Amino acid sequence: MYKIDKKFAIPLVLGIFLGFISLYLFEVLFKKDIFLNPLGNNPQILAAKVPSKKPIIGFLPYWNLNTASIPFHLIDYLAYFSVTFNLDGTIKKMDDGNLEIGWYKLGSDEMKQLFELADKQEVGRMITFTAFNNEIIDTLIGNSKTSQKTIDSIINLVKQYQLDGVNIDFEYHTGYPVSKSPQYYVDFIDKLRQELDKQNLKDVIISLDLYANAFINNNYYDSAKLSQVCDWVVLMGYDFYQTSSPNAGPVAPLKNPAGKSITQALDSALKNGIKTKNIILAMPFYGYEWQTVDDSYNSATYPGTGAMASYKRVMSLIKDQDVKIQWDNQAMSPWFSYNDNGNIQQIYYENDQSIGYKLQLITQLQLQGAAIWALGYEGSDATVWNVIEQWRKNQN
Repeated sequence: MYKIDKKFAIPLVLGIFLGFISLYLFEVLFKKDIFLNPLGNNPQILAAKVPSKKPIIGFLPYWNLNTASIPFHLIDYLAYFSVTFNLDGTIKKMDDGNLEIGWYKLGSDEMKQLFELADKQEVGRMITFTAFNNEIIDTLIGNSKTSQKTIDSIINLVKQYQLDGVNIDFEYHTGYPVSKSPQYYVDFIDKLRQELDKQNLKDVIISLDLYANAFINNNYYDSAKLSQVCDWVVLMGYDFYQTSSPNAGPVAPLKNPAGKSITQALDSALKNGIKTKNIILAMPFYGYEWQTVDDSYNSATYPGTGAMASYKRVMSLIKDQDVKIQWDNQAMSPWFSYNDNGNIQQIYYENDQSIGYKLQLITQLQLQGAAIWALGYEGSDATVWNVIEQWRKNQN
């Protein structure tokens, strides 16, 4: 028998060991059938599903695709945001000679893997279809040829991605002319429903996103009729104050003596004949920050200083700054001021308590469910998910 010289034994064993390590790393890093978490240090949460009688839609914007840590056990629909349209009703795939980012991210390996995880956790697939230009919306819904093309484009993606729901987010900019009557949007959604039914896609849910003013006093939409031709109307219960607001204030106030609020929008919806079972209340996982003239509530802001403040950023500021958290008893939400190199900054945001009150409102008014804008804004260790989990458990 051939004997190995002792002086070669140790290098040989070490070489075999390193070879096995190299092979293992190759398998892990490069073999296609090995699942690589697309979100790096943000692994997805695959706990046992917490059942709920009221569905939760989690909106995932493409810009959070690589940072969001999604608790699949606490949502019922994963809504990718978003794809949009050309003026002819086709899906917009190029933008000024470059790939349109929303379209590109939808087809990415990361999104494919997230949809597959959603399937394993019994979470429905959704895509949000957007249009934020008045002229484009008018063309998409008001021209018969373009309208049909738009519907065909939506249905093609329903089939391609095996969607459980479509979310339509057509937002007119108020103050700008609109040539089409609200009935065109109603007819468009009604036709979309008919086409889905014809193609044996009757179980596909149609939801529409409407800002609060569409329920209160907006003439651009007929919210009551829209609620009759879709499955769910999503009340975007946020942005009551925005980055451009002349005064700082709560982003998602339940009540607001000085202006519009979530309860006012819901009250108007019910007066208009919209059934509570058709309404989804969308809640923000973010706030806004401004430089203000003083530290008083609702202080005047300096123009151009407004910015979004994610839950993650707010929690970091609270930890790093010596701030006193205030509570607005009308809005039922928190806020605080702090000093930033001599400048007074104010942040109005959402926390466990304010989200809890909104969930209570959903239960009390027997609304259809909740939606979250947006997955990824809350950071990786947000306790707000504990509030949502407990709410789901309390329904059973």
